[in-house]
Amino acid sequence: MISAKLKIAQTAFVKMALLSALGAFMVSSFVAAAGDDAESQVQDVRQDLKTPKKFENVTVVEKLGTTVPVRDLFFRQSAQGTALSLDKFVQPSLPTILTLNYFQCTALCSLQLNALVDGLKKLDYLPGRDFNLLTVSFDTRNSPDLAQKKEENYLKSLDREGAKWKFLVGEQPSIDALAQSVGFQYRYDKETDQFAHTAAIFFLSPDFKVARYLYGLQYSPRDLKFALVESSKGRLGSPIEKLILRCFHFDELAGKYTPVAMNTMRVAGVLFSLCLLILVVVLSRREKALHREEYAQ
Repeated sequence: MISAKLKIAQTAFVKMALLSALGAFMVSSFVAAAGDDAESQVQDVRQDLKTPKKFENVTVVEKLGTTVPVRDLFFRQSAQGTALSLDKFVQPSLPTILTLNYFQCTALCSLQLNALVDGLKKLDYLPGRDFNLLTVSFDTRNSPDLAQKKEENYLKSLDREGAKWKFLVGEQPSIDALAQSVGFQYRYDKETDQFAHTAAIFFLSPDFKVARYLYGLQYSPRDLKFALVESSKGRLGSPIEKLILRCFHFDELAGKYTPVAMNTMRVAGVLFSLCLLILVVVLSRREKALHREEYAQ
């Protein structure tokens, strides 16, 4: 009987210690939340970066939350196909990665699309199954035949079974309206017969709102995944992936997702608290069993 009482006391002591630790983590979570709010307020105080004069009108003016008028924009995918509204080329329940390039570009466009291929190869989401993937030419001289050849070449380079990547061409009004809706600017240079433009990819939500921008010539699988999960409005990502995303925020200056210390602490606290709760439940059941054993004696 003494042994049973001792075990009950030990179990009760452990429970008190665990509950105290749980309370401490709950307090730290509130402190982290307050600190996070303060951090977001500091980040809201931003100064617009000035664009060098030679690059004026070839930048990207971010329009987060803007709806792309997909039903009013018409493009073609192949020489045999007719012009269709942009929404006919996507699955409306999925987020969309959109790139604006021209198919005779031998410099920036090729580098950008090759970089996107490298990132997509390591991504566990599949274009055409988990998200839409579109590349639209902003050069009206690009033909549907050329678009089809580019599509075949890049799908071959991607080398993922079941992947879908659509390359589209269109007329100037639709091109201009699409570029304007996502804030993409470009300029034709007669001397070089080339277009000046920025390397950027655009993430659209299932309801065709601009949700995220990624820039540069390197797209990490992590940034692609986080941007897709964020753009999907909850339709992509496991509960664990969505929880991990809370530990990151998109750094506009760096152009990628970076860890947030406060959110990381909060998520760690939640996970640890869950472990503590499980232990408390187990110990409570053990204590009840010991009580029953004591009364039986």
